Amino acid sequence: MKLFYRTIIGIGILVFLIGVFLFAKKMIVRNRSNMVSVTIRSSDNWELKGSYYRPLPPIKKAPGLLLLPAFNGDRKSYEKTAPFFQKRGYGVLTIDLRDMGESRQKGKVSNVPDLKGIDDDVRAAIDFLGAQKAVDNQQIGVLAASTVGDAAVLAIDHDSRIKGVVLLSGAYDSTAVHLLESAEFPPALIVASYDDKIATKNASLLMGKLQNPKSKVKLFLNAGHGLNMFWSPKGRELGTLVLNWFEKYVKE
Repeated sequence: MKLFYRTIIGIGILVFLIGVFLFAKKMIVRNRSNMVSVTIRSSDNWELKGSYYRPLPPIKKAPGLLLLPAFNGDRKSYEKTAPFFQKRGYGVLTIDLRDMGESRQKGKVSNVPDLKGIDDDVRAAIDFLGAQKAVDNQQIGVLAASTVGDAAVLAIDHDSRIKGVVLLSGAYDSTAVHLLESAEFPPALIVASYDDKIATKNASLLMGKLQNPKSKVKLFLNAGHGLNMFWSPKGRELGTLVLNWFEKYVKE
């Protein structure tokens, strides 16, 4: 009799464990299905690796966000940030720009990526994001960090699909400055920290010159540089500011 009960209990435990395993497997597959690895081809034939996060909850036409890493960075820097926006109803695309991360040409080894052509990468990424069935291609926002902000500004110029831009610790050439100052440029949130002297100088030079009344410059104290600002003591405040910016200008 004891053997019988032990057998019954053993079978029950086995069935329970199988159920737990199948449920966990189903959840893993479901989570993976909400983020897919993609390949995007630029106009000059670079194969750019990216990650596309489908909007949650699923809707037919969600706003889209393109998150661009800092120079010599990669899309892994957004592994926590991208799901944050995804769960708030955005279709999110992160990419490795040319010569960075997994976007490498075969047979080419480079420790110092070339900024030339990155604006083409940004345009290709915007086209890809706008082509997704779940994304409204007339409601796209862009977040760029550090010197990549310059390329983002050049790519965004006169693109009516872009409704809001966030630039963290940006560095801009004269052409990008002219575009940012233009009344036709989308609402831009330009962020820097006082302890980052170069970024603060670049941002301060734009104060009072932004002709789009919706654009603004925000300076923090002791927040660091680029994407590291999200993990600084000012990170929560910055995160709220960025989310509200996209909610107001991209998701409206």
